[in-house]
Amino acid sequence: MLTPRFAARILFTGMLLAAFAAAAQDYPRKQIRLVIGFPPGGDADSITRLMIAGLSERLGQQFVMDNRLGASGNIALEILAKSPPDFTR
Repeated sequence: MLTPRFAARILFTGMLLAAFAAAAQDYPRKQIRLVIGFPPGGDADSITRLMIAGLSERLGQQFVMDNRLGASGNIALEILAKSPPDFTR
């Protein structure tokens, strides 16, 4: 079972990797949307909000949190899978 603490660690690792990738490019030029499959007010939500504040200040970009619950995270994953690509090569 995925505990809130483990989920927060996974989320934190992903955010760090995203920050390193963003720092190496002239990306993003628009706000960043984070789709989260956890309820607002929980541990994962609170930790994500703290990380967003630091990343927003450091990158100079606006972040938007989109909490999408249900189906064991499949709703959030479906939204991500159907979203348009962020960059082109």
